[in-house]
Amino acid sequence: MKTSNLYHLAALIALSKQITAYGITGLSGGVNFDAGERPARRDLRDLQTSGAAFDLYIQALAQFQADDQSDMVSYYEVSGIHGYPYRSWDGVEGQFSTGYCSHGSPIFPTWHRPYLALFEQRVWEYAQSIAASYPDDQRQTYIDAATTLRVPYWDWA
Repeated sequence: MKTSNLYHLAALIALSKQITAYGITGLSGGVNFDAGERPARRDLRDLQTSGAAFDLYIQALAQFQADDQSDMVSYYEVSGIHGYPYRSWDGVEGQFSTGYCSHGSPIFPTWHRPYLALFEQRVWEYAQSIAASYPDDQRQTYIDAATTLRVPYWDWA
């Protein structure tokens, strides 16, 4: 009996080392769980005039884009989920001619929301570390801005 349990435990440990899944959790920073309130995404033109939040957004994007392209959650790989390059991500194959993006289909909202959540999660993670690196006299302003930072939308219509 002990040998069987040890075998199963060893198999689980070996399997866990092969799992490469990245958890898309969405953001909890700035969320008031009791009231159900959360920071809203802002129009890019409004964010541009916000000072610390825009500073962090631009710096976080730059760091995200500078990631090693072989990292599964690099800008290159995450952007590839939405478009080029058409290749598998996290072990799941997309369509060769269209990748994963399902624009124009009924499932678009259910596909695009988790994709955007992943993109936003990566930008937010970088913003947190950037904010913490600001000089003492500016750090709290940037930490506060980083906590509620969300990827902006562009109302181009």
